[in-house]
Amino acid sequence: WSAPEAMRTTAFWAIVVSFLLALGGQMTFLVHQVSFLSQYLGVSGAASAVSITAGASIIGRLSLGVFVDRLDKRRVAIACFIMQGVAVLAMAYSSHVAVLYLGTMIFGLTMGNLIMMQSLLVGECFGMVSFGTVSGAGGLFTMAGAAMGPMIAGVIFDATQSYRVAFTIFAVASVLAAVTVRYARPPQTSPSPATSVVGPGPI
Repeated sequence: WSAPEAMRTTAFWAIVVSFLLALGGQMTFLVHQVSFLSQYLGVSGAASAVSITAGASIIGRLSLGVFVDRLDKRRVAIACFIMQGVAVLAMAYSSHVAVLYLGTMIFGLTMGNLIMMQSLLVGECFGMVSFGTVSGAGGLFTMAGAAMGPMIAGVIFDATQSYRVAFTIFAVASVLAAVTVRYARPPQTSPSPATSVVGPGPI
């Protein structure tokens, strides 16, 4: 697959849009995590929550990586998106210490897996020969979403002096990502012969 060919498929845009939405929410929470949590947990408590998030991310990726190839990758991605959305939404509307720590843990379990699932879906839909080309093209869009999310949340916070609205928006975005990724299926059309070469050409 060439990049233009991939961009003409539903699968490409399903992957791009879903992970743009999800990664926008993920990066928003990560960037604003300490500022948000320190309001309720203090600076040291917020730092502990960051450690919990990082530890849960490691556990989540290692655990899912063991058996993810035996599962429907779209359903796994949907589960990750919904878990992220629920975790962020719960933290947005609760100041209870247990909810905040539990939310950061659940968020962490999905954090590392989102990037992994994006790569796995690209490989499943477009094959490993075209993996680099399609991943690079899609990454232009998904990373833009990841970059814009924290900026948008910052603007909303400045206007409202609260993270509730921003976190609600990105929780909803995670649910929309779960709906969109259902369409990330291998294209029924095939790439042109010139772009489906199995190995390198002659030197």
